[in-house]
Amino acid sequence: MAVVVTMQLATATTEQYDQVLDKMNLGGKTAPNGIFHVCAEDPAGGIFICDTWETEEAFQTFARDQIGPLMAAVGVTEQPTITVRPVHNYLERS
Repeated sequence: MAVVVTMQLATATTEQYDQVLDKMNLGGKTAPNGIFHVCAEDPAGGIFICDTWETEEAFQTFARDQIGPLMAAVGVTEQPTITVRPVHNYLERS
């Protein structure tokens, strides 16, 4: 079942995010089994990420193998606040 994942990092910067994305070498695409991805600066500080994944397990595997290690490699030491919710509906521009 598809899930929406949000991640809030209160002290991470968009520069660190860009470094992580570059290290992932995804070629401008979502991660494998990722459906949608967006990152925004939080006006209160830090960054907010919203993803849609094919399954929660796919997200957890990618987070363990890629996101966590790469965030640490660019100096992000905080643990993100993560929420996972099942998708009820998904629309896209045709």
